[in-house]
Amino acid sequence: MNLAIIIARKKSKRLKNKNLLKIGKYNLIQIALIEGLKVKKFKKIIINTDINNIENQFKFLSQKQSDKIIFMKRKPNLSNDKAKAVSVVMDSIKKLKNPK
Repeated sequence: MNLAIIIARKKSKRLKNKNLLKIGKYNLIQIALIEGLKVKKFKKIIINTDINNIENQFKFLSQKQSDKIIFMKRKPNLSNDKAKAVSVVMDSIKKLKNPK
């Protein structure tokens, strides 16, 4: 299965809540998802984040678009500024293969 993984951490050292700041009509996470939905090869798009209630940011999507999204809560040890993106991606794949 072809999938996309969007990783977005809540805290930023330089720009507070940067992933939720609007750029025009949408915030960064919304823009990333909108662009991912344009790629027809992606069957699912994972949003891996430690931002609480992130689902509320995507109420504007159609049901068909919403069905493609998988929300994953990022572990605290993968939410700090020392966490590597590859570790978050691997954790997402692991959760996808073995949901609990």
